[in-house]
Amino acid sequence: MLEKIKEFFKKSFEEGTQIGKPLALFGMIIGFSAHLGFYFLFKHVFGLYENFTIRVTAAILSLLLGLVYVKRNSYSPIFINLCWHFIVIYILPFVFTVNLLKTNFHEVWLYWQIFMIFVLIVYVPNWLMFLIDLFLGISAASLYYFITSGSFADLDYSTFSATLYLLVIIFSAVTGLFFEHAARISYLAIQRKIYERAMKSLAASIVHEIRNPLNTINLIGIQIGRLLSKTSDQDDLFSSSSSSSKSDFSIQAETKSELIDLTADISKTVFDANNIINIILGDLSEKRISKEDFISLEVDEVLPDIVSRYSFNSEEEKSRVRLDVSDNDSRNFIFKAVLERFQFIIFNLLKNALYYARQYPDLVITIGTDPQPRRYKGKLYNVIYVKDINGPGIKPELISKLFDDFYTVGKKEGTGLGLSFCKRNMNLFQGDIICESGIVTNQNNGNEEVITQTKFSLLFPLVKEEEEDQLELKKAVTNKTKKSQSKKPLGKQSTKHLKNSKPRQQEEEESLIQTAIANKREKEKLQKQKDDLRNISQYQNQNQSSVLLDKNILIADDNQLTLKNLKDYLIDLGAKEVITANNGQELLNRFIESNQNSLNYDIIITDISMPIMNGDEAAKLIREYEKQHNLKSIPIIAATGNEENLLSFYKSGINDCFIKGEDYKKMVRV
Repeated sequence: MLEKIKEFFKKSFEEGTQIGKPLALFGMIIGFSAHLGFYFLFKHVFGLYENFTIRVTAAILSLLLGLVYVKRNSYSPIFINLCWHFIVIYILPFVFTVNLLKTNFHEVWLYWQIFMIFVLIVYVPNWLMFLIDLFLGISAASLYYFITSGSFADLDYSTFSATLYLLVIIFSAVTGLFFEHAARISYLAIQRKIYERAMKSLAASIVHEIRNPLNTINLIGIQIGRLLSKTSDQDDLFSSSSSSSKSDFSIQAETKSELIDLTADISKTVFDANNIINIILGDLSEKRISKEDFISLEVDEVLPDIVSRYSFNSEEEKSRVRLDVSDNDSRNFIFKAVLERFQFIIFNLLKNALYYARQYPDLVITIGTDPQPRRYKGKLYNVIYVKDINGPGIKPELISKLFDDFYTVGKKEGTGLGLSFCKRNMNLFQGDIICESGIVTNQNNGNEEVITQTKFSLLFPLVKEEEEDQLELKKAVTNKTKKSQSKKPLGKQSTKHLKNSKPRQQEEEESLIQTAIANKREKEKLQKQKDDLRNISQYQNQNQSSVLLDKNILIADDNQLTLKNLKDYLIDLGAKEVITANNGQELLNRFIESNQNSLNYDIIITDISMPIMNGDEAAKLIREYEKQHNLKSIPIIAATGNEENLLSFYKSGINDCFIKGEDYKKMVRV
């Protein structure tokens, strides 16, 4: 019973202590100005009782509401909450009741007392805590009156009906509490809807982001199976024919080299997918990021590595990105962050900038650092920037909304969560992110040129000199250790770098993965995958693949790795010719050109979310073109990670859908 009572009081205390920015700001501005303003108004204009010391104290305490809000995470929660209640009690029931008693129940203070009741309810939205604060304030005011006046005998109750006034006070308090409770329920319902909407958007974002790498893994796995089958055939040929041994060996070596490259691609894709999953799961579980989670990073080392890990859709796209960092540059500095989250921030900014690459052929993206620390909101920060030149730019009136949840500018398939993620994480790093966009004048070989520039600046707190010295010492020891070791290069250079510089967290994750694989169930699953891989060559000869024999196929996707592997896969299944497109507009153009040149495609396979024009939009325009020219309807298959909008895809003229990340045997059946 005692525990229930304690829990009830604890819950009431928490519910009745709402230390929020709006209340603190309102209390500071209105409280400070009202207490001082009404002191002079009532005393010198209306000649009513006022106490300068009480009013000045109330004004100062009103300002302290802001300090309590700012320091709410720096001190004990109990201490902060008690300070909040003390200030509220003093500036509301205590001051108002003192003036009510000292003016002998003057009419104006009878009205103000009712006003005070409603304001107190706003600041203390729990009936028990409201009554406690009201009682303490009135009691303290009564005690003050008794001490300063000697007794209550000289109070005159004849000027008003105390019973009727008390009835009004009680009714005001009860109805005010009910209204506040109803408003809070409505607010929580709205917040719940916003939260559910955020979770749905986040889930959609997860599906889209995870299914793309899984789709690539599927295609690469199929390619590995194809190459392994070739290798096996070559081994048989090599053992049975000595006259062609050199030629066979050369082919086999080339095949194995390609296998190593594909394996490196798989490792990179899986690693990036795991990073995305870890970040999202951490955010969903509301895991707090502390300073202990930060590691010291150096610009000239971390930025080139992150850019090299980004999955560019093409070499042309990669050529647009330039790094402006150097180990000899004075702009190189050390900053603290969570590496995986920082990498995701850079990836997000890169992805946003590259979205417009095809629409703006002169677009150039530069990643670098400002030469000097930047002062922002009174503090100095080191700056890492992602800057695009000759892009679309962002209107000044939109910049303030960029980092809001669900806000997008010019991207149809965007969730509006990317930049808000960047903002939250930069705040976690005790820094910030800002955007500046406009027309600037640039010097180019002595000539002035006017360009459109959009710059996202990542602001990092300055790192103390002693911490920089420690990192430099650690770096020197690491370099010395690396020089003393000699290892053969395996696969791609990026794979070598990963093996030589695995972060501790990655090693722990790999250890957990190895432990899981040791489980019997995982072993069975792994064996099944091996069996599937071994049987791929048999599968390719089944009747299902014969439907693609000598067919002309048009495929569209904005991911070059997906396009490459899907094209190879379809050709292996017997397709005569596979033509690729990078977006919906290119898909539409290829289709129209083929009909004008009498080269008809037998089927179209298209991604949905692509820059310039989405796949479903292209499908709709293709259907319109077919009607206008009396053409036979071509089968169109959507390859998408979005299962929620299948009905709208069908309405646009798409015949069927394949969900990315699933077995590609299903696509052949489709």
